[in-house]
Amino acid sequence: MPAGERRLWWCRKGHILGEIKHVLVGHHRVRALMLYEQSVTLEMLPAELPTLRGRVTGGMDAIQCTLCHAERDWVVGEDALSALLDGRRARLEAGT
Repeated sequence: MPAGERRLWWCRKGHILGEIKHVLVGHHRVRALMLYEQSVTLEMLPAELPTLRGRVTGGMDAIQCTLCHAERDWVVGEDALSALLDGRRARLEAGT
């Protein structure tokens, strides 16, 4: 995928629920779902990232499209799981 290209995340009926971006979690670069406050159609898609409902780096079930109410799950990526385990391992080694 070319740099700067938007990676849209769609419901099964073709509405856009958010965008997939890479963010830093600790020292790890992980995939995150930037979940829009309101789902949009391709024609309604703003040039910039719209108001967000939230940023999802772990898993999340039953994310609902605000236009048609179709649901879709966001599954935690291997990169985010690795970041979580590394953070936990570091806390165990530090004794906290």
